Amino acid sequence: MSTQFKHLFTSIQMRGVTIPNRLVNAPHGNRFCDIHTHYATERQACYYAERAKGGVGLIIMGGSMVHPTGMAVPLLNTYAEDGAIPGLKMIADMVHAYPTRIFAQLSHLGREGTGWVSGLPLWAPSPLPCPVSREVPHEMNLEDIEELIWAYADAARRVLKAGFDGVEVYTAHGYLLGEFLSPYSNKRLDEYGGNLDNRMRLTFRVIDAVRAAVGEEVPVGVRLSGDEFVEGGLTLEETQEIAKRLEATGKVDYVSVSQCTYATIQTLIPEMSFPTACFGYLAVGIREAVDNIPVMAVARINDPTLAEKILADGQADMILMARGLIADPELPNKAKEGRTDEIRTCIACNVGCRGGPHRGLPIMCLQNPAVGYEKERGIGTARPAEVKKKVMVIGGGPAGLKAAEVAAERGHKVTLYEKSQELGGQVMIAAKAPTRDEFANSVRHLVKQIERLGVEVVPGVEVTVEMVMELNPDAVVVATGSTPGAPDIPGIERGNVYNTWQILSEEVEVGEKVVVVDGGEADWKFCTTADFIAQRGKKVEMITPISAIGVDIDVISRIPLLQRLKNNGVVFTTYTVVKRIGEGSITVSDAFSGEEREIEDVDSVVFAWYHRADDALYNALKGKVKELHAVGDCLASRKAIDAVRDGFMVGRCL
Repeated sequence: MSTQFKHLFTSIQMRGVTIPNRLVNAPHGNRFCDIHTHYATERQACYYAERAKGGVGLIIMGGSMVHPTGMAVPLLNTYAEDGAIPGLKMIADMVHAYPTRIFAQLSHLGREGTGWVSGLPLWAPSPLPCPVSREVPHEMNLEDIEELIWAYADAARRVLKAGFDGVEVYTAHGYLLGEFLSPYSNKRLDEYGGNLDNRMRLTFRVIDAVRAAVGEEVPVGVRLSGDEFVEGGLTLEETQEIAKRLEATGKVDYVSVSQCTYATIQTLIPEMSFPTACFGYLAVGIREAVDNIPVMAVARINDPTLAEKILADGQADMILMARGLIADPELPNKAKEGRTDEIRTCIACNVGCRGGPHRGLPIMCLQNPAVGYEKERGIGTARPAEVKKKVMVIGGGPAGLKAAEVAAERGHKVTLYEKSQELGGQVMIAAKAPTRDEFANSVRHLVKQIERLGVEVVPGVEVTVEMVMELNPDAVVVATGSTPGAPDIPGIERGNVYNTWQILSEEVEVGEKVVVVDGGEADWKFCTTADFIAQRGKKVEMITPISAIGVDIDVISRIPLLQRLKNNGVVFTTYTVVKRIGEGSITVSDAFSGEEREIEDVDSVVFAWYHRADDALYNALKGKVKELHAVGDCLASRKAIDAVRDGFMVGRCL
């Protein structure tokens, strides 16, 4: 065992439960439950068991509601019915096949959701709509409050019956109990509103009820927002006082420190423009306020070295990771065994873990195509190839690299050809945009892995059909990517018209006034190219044919990006189509009325257009080789997460 992480791999005792190390799988909704019953499924159990198999000390299961009115987002689990117990027991039993312990987070979303899911009104301390959901909630009366307290206790009894080891009372992120705590969302005039004593009354009563339900040997924790980052909301100073009072009850065994409400949702799951451990100071502040109970830190703590330093410096007692363990469930075991170079570090892209829920789907991960399919694709499921093949991978982007990695892991002899001198493909271009360098870590990791696995890399060679025929491989994987497209409009051939590749690679110089045009993807390519230009002091207008700038980006990641664009004076123009490009001007039209107007004094036009698959080699090889596969943009121009998944799946089937 590596001695590098002596703090991280020290056990900790909470009442009658021993947790084998200080790494905690942070509570988060994975949306793998049954869509109709909201009961846990085998898919969900396998997801948690994978993290236990990977060596995490504690799992806190999030995304679960104690009352029907809290079911304000699709695909959340319920603790509100006895019918949920068998599924929860399946999760607990599968996790307990390993030394890992598992707690249940007891939640109610309050006003931060929609009643469309439950068919019931949202509950909140005051009838104030959430700035994101914008739905007016029902102001809870005293009878509702009594029902809610009972629901928390009843949920605690159920999860213990299912075999869980502890519970966490969720008061963070502006959810229901947090709404009562915060003067930002609690405008009540009765005994549950006003001063801090009153605003804490419901939380105290819930903790009393939960403690009575679970007994004295079961850990009960609380999750708080250390700072809500909103005017009139909770600050670190007031949250420190809340934490002191919670500890003084003698009924709370730890404090998990997070941040924000939905009014400041961009800080909830900070994307890569935020520094690592960006909110660690909040955990430090809470740790200074309490005497004896452990404090958990969270937010962009993405590798074990950083986690160890936080513990060694006394900033926290335990480390919460969600995305880090989504990207690599084996992170704890790899660290413990000294295999840190093999860890797939979370790059905070939010493409899958937030992009899935953004589309109403379960979570995914750009770095880890096994997420949600752990039973079929998880740890230990890849079998050595029965027949070792000579595999030729053509293209060193994310799809080709992933295919090469997985094929080599299975024992094939793999050679990868890349026509440029640099591996990584379009990811390396995208990573040149402001704040996006960490995106390249996805392919940098794959480059390290194919080196470790002995894959032969041949750079600077453009493969032809004749080369393939001469080399006579057993299998060919074509990962030749895509090239930028452009609309078929008058003036597109002008010398001041460019694509995003040319801009981000700094192949060209744009003028002072630049129009950046979205083909309709409304994604990172369009927005980060405009960001790149604007940060160089240019005057930028962004034009999109759809309803909003960057609407395909998940809301949490989109807000910091839009803030940067606006701060740099970028003009947003929506529902607008480019008709033609003139000398120093472009003509655009309203997407609904068709009314045209001229944008004058335009120096440069940049198209963030849909790419075209570079599939000529693949098509030319059909019927000429023993086994042929196309992966990534060569198959269809999509996202990096699709390319990695393609490469993974083909590598598994070779």
